[in-house]
Amino acid sequence: MSPPVVLFQFSKGDAQELTQAFVTMGVNVLRCHSLSDLDIICHKNHRGVILLNLDNPTISNRVLKDLRTKHPFVQMIGISNRSFHPELKESMQLYLYACVSKPVDVEEVMYLIQSIFRDLAPHEANWI
Repeated sequence: MSPPVVLFQFSKGDAQELTQAFVTMGVNVLRCHSLSDLDIICHKNHRGVILLNLDNPTISNRVLKDLRTKHPFVQMIGISNRSFHPELKESMQLYLYACVSKPVDVEEVMYLIQSIFRDLAPHEANWI
């Protein structure tokens, strides 16, 4: 089974569109609305992808740094209405795998996720 893709803090409409596309491609999709639930999911899965709604005020440099530190094999992709987030400058440089603007191009996100899964594959073989 492929690692999960976690949709964090997405509206019902955005989540439905992404979930349908991912399920069609055989990707395991989880939805999450709180940081504590996100941490639990990451601990259980050890690796995977988090799609973060960067327009949500709970997302900060501190939150992204903590996620990266606690879960190094979980990659994060930011999705936003805005093209510039000065408050997340540090995270954009250090912690996010990529940023995608809304409306989401599902093919672009799938390409990024497939790239991440390919990068994680060697680590999976060595996971004990």
